[in-house]
Amino acid sequence: MSRPKRYKNLIDRTQIPKDVQKIVHQLLDHNFDAKLVGGCVRDLLLDISPKDFDIVTSAKPDQVAALFRSARLIGRRFRIVHVQTSIGVVEISTYRRFSKAASIAPHRRKDREALNKYGNIRDDYRLRDFTINALYYDLKNDEVLDFTNGMQDIKTRTLRTIGNPQKRFEEDCHRVLRAIRFQSKLPIKLEPQLANAIKKSKPLLQNLERSRLRDDLRKLLLSGHGRESFKNLAIHQIRSLLFPYSSDQDPLTIAALENTDRRVQCDEPVRLEFLLAAMYWKRFSEFKTTNKVVPHSLEENRLITRQVLANTSNVFKITNVMIEFVNGTWFLQSRLEESPPKKIMDTLARKRFRAAYDLLALRVECEEVEQNVVDWWTNMQNLEPTEQQLLIATLEPKKRKRRRRKKKQNPVPRSSNETIRLTIGTN
Repeated sequence: MSRPKRYKNLIDRTQIPKDVQKIVHQLLDHNFDAKLVGGCVRDLLLDISPKDFDIVTSAKPDQVAALFRSARLIGRRFRIVHVQTSIGVVEISTYRRFSKAASIAPHRRKDREALNKYGNIRDDYRLRDFTINALYYDLKNDEVLDFTNGMQDIKTRTLRTIGNPQKRFEEDCHRVLRAIRFQSKLPIKLEPQLANAIKKSKPLLQNLERSRLRDDLRKLLLSGHGRESFKNLAIHQIRSLLFPYSSDQDPLTIAALENTDRRVQCDEPVRLEFLLAAMYWKRFSEFKTTNKVVPHSLEENRLITRQVLANTSNVFKITNVMIEFVNGTWFLQSRLEESPPKKIMDTLARKRFRAAYDLLALRVECEEVEQNVVDWWTNMQNLEPTEQQLLIATLEPKKRKRRRRKKKQNPVPRSSNETIRLTIGTN
């Protein structure tokens, strides 16, 4: 479709922050084309409040940066501009067109401009993945521009790729996870051809870059729809590929995902590594039982943690910081359950105490631990230091059973001949 369909008066401009409108008008005032694009337009049409606003323009990145004091140029393959505003970062990109040079690693190119093939709006929409993400909003004329019949898919609540879905996934296999993310967070259904292409594209996921895949998983599971996303990963038979030895039926995993979704809704911090700690807690416990290992220090515990997470770390990048988070969370579980008086204050001061406490609370929900255990630690946190000491004093240290010493028996002297025979017998 070369000429777009135009739809007027579909978007309530009051839902667009003033800072975003100012940026658009600033670009227009300097004779550049500028439009809202992507998820923000899609969400406004679906009556969802957008979290982010993206702008696309005919201005080059350097030209955009020159117009805004708070602008920052980022990116290596495709340079974009981030402008800091009162609502957060607004992303501004230049119209692009397809270029074979874009598939070449940036460090092999001396000329960065070769990787930024700029075009116009008719070039730009072809590079977008889904029809509902390829809608442009012209703020000046109050029009939605539709090159791909995306408005029809908005009406029918359908997720559809621009072009053949299998081919689009082969171009960039990260689109598989984007499709599942949109399916999980939006009130839409997958177009049948797209759903079939996801199942056929499973082998492509093995070629994903580990660092970028980790970022994709954060978006997928930490966006407030983690439980639904994890369920859809299982439906599309991708979960076991991304999270080996995990289970979508494990009560602790489900509880952690639901708790994470609640925290996102309340604007509380969330971490992928906490989900890993919940997801692989059972495997960690089974490893210790099977191998009859009782780690007495963080260092000993870390060796087990690395072994438990080894297969998952081969799929996506788990940094040392993430491993230390999981390790500290797991190590403190036994302390929280046993509450040894001499180690209580040390436990409270540990860097991962809060994460360990949160995991303990979820284990209580799953009936792994008694409710009174987490209640005791909840109360302990709310007390003043002097009151904490008084509470600790009420605990009776567990008495160790004294081992009876065996009486030493007088050695029976052996004859010299017998000694010689034994020595020979051992050679």
